[in-house]
Amino acid sequence: MIRHCEEILAKKSQKRQKVDEFTKTFHWFFTDIVKSSDPTIPTKEQLEKIQKFYEILSKTKMMRKRDSNRILVPTGDGYVVAFSDSPEKPLLLAIDLLKGIEKYNKKISGKRKLSLRVGLDSGPVFIVKDFNNKNTFWGPGIITAKRVMDAGIDNHILASKQFADNTSVLRKEYKSFFHPIGEYVTKHGKQIEICNVYGKDFGNKIFPRKDKIMKTKESDNDRRTTSNFKFKKIAINLDVTDSKTMMTHHTWIWDVVNISRDTQPQILYQLGGDKEREFSDLNVKITDAGGKNLEIVRIDVNKPTYKEFFVKLKRPIKPRHELKHLKLEYDWEESDREFVYVLPTDCRTFSYKLTIPEKLVQKVRIFQRVGFSEKKPLEPAIKHKNKKMEISWEGKNLKAHDEYSLQW
Repeated sequence: MIRHCEEILAKKSQKRQKVDEFTKTFHWFFTDIVKSSDPTIPTKEQLEKIQKFYEILSKTKMMRKRDSNRILVPTGDGYVVAFSDSPEKPLLLAIDLLKGIEKYNKKISGKRKLSLRVGLDSGPVFIVKDFNNKNTFWGPGIITAKRVMDAGIDNHILASKQFADNTSVLRKEYKSFFHPIGEYVTKHGKQIEICNVYGKDFGNKIFPRKDKIMKTKESDNDRRTTSNFKFKKIAINLDVTDSKTMMTHHTWIWDVVNISRDTQPQILYQLGGDKEREFSDLNVKITDAGGKNLEIVRIDVNKPTYKEFFVKLKRPIKPRHELKHLKLEYDWEESDREFVYVLPTDCRTFSYKLTIPEKLVQKVRIFQRVGFSEKKPLEPAIKHKNKKMEISWEGKNLKAHDEYSLQW
């Protein structure tokens, strides 16, 4: 068995090794079997899993083809495959392999099932001659691919942000495969931005290795960056799209002013819902006033019914400058038929609008919470259009931490 790539580091200074003068750039696929050395599984069964993994890998389209641009490095319970010509190849290899694993797992049960994790990256390496005069590799490309893979759990395909940015623009369908999930801290303290790669019939949507996603050392004020902004205008629009589940399309529109002394490059969002949902299922989309998509750079909280995440602004907001029409959209059931919103700061204008099929409306009520328990009823405006009801309310010069609830 060829040595694990990391073992090369300890030996690379030895004189008997020959290192190419210049690095070469490859597109990397790094995979291994999850819990391949589980002590509760007999060694023979562990070996059978490894053999089955090799068999499924060998049947993928990318491995069946002869390819002079491909390099193979087995690692015992995993495999490294490098391509010198196209980042599409490691991506398609990962997708094909995971589909093959899923197909195999449907036929078996229990601990015999196979689980893999895959890391993708593009980057340079030195080509090193080992003691048997065979090529092996060391450098940022292969190291990052492994570090990205290490963040995964069962059947995750994870990619560095660099790989995702370069590959997602190559074909229209690729763009929907890459889902930013924040920064990952390696065991040596390096921070790597990663994306979860999944589609309808491949990959794992679940947020990976929450304990290893970056925990920042910022103060509470810095972390909860809504404290750096004043919200001049907030509009909350709810559109019930499924009458059975009360699935609701939420649209939040913010006009904010930077009231801090520093330029602010990002802003915090906090979402809650009645039903337990993975972040990846919420179809979160954030755009600026020009309709350009904004990037989620970090997810701090991914609890079943509560999420916190940071969004990077296209242009950081300077002190006392305003950002208009920051739009958030997402889908989440409102099975309790109530939506509650707490104002993060003093607000010049706040508005609610609910669009719902008329037949679903039981009784419309909007309340402002006063103190700990008292609710002050508010009078909404109601319109009827195309068998739908539009319920709306607007208030002005409202105070921070005021709570408003819309019931129907």
